[in-house]
Amino acid sequence: MCVTQITSWGVVYYAFSAPLQITWASGSSVELATAASTAAQLVSAFVGICVGRTIDHQGRTL
Repeated sequence: MCVTQITSWGVVYYAFSAPLQITWASGSSVELATAASTAAQLVSAFVGICVGRTIDHQGRTL
């Protein structure tokens, strides 16, 4: 499980450079792409907290 988690998170963070290259090559804003990725991670963090509390409150998985 540990190796799987490390690998999956590594893929998520290091694979982000590919879309940035595409964004840069197409003339779009790299800053906007980076901001969108950051916003998605923040939303995921807050949703994860809410889902975790819901699971803890119900005492079972959804």
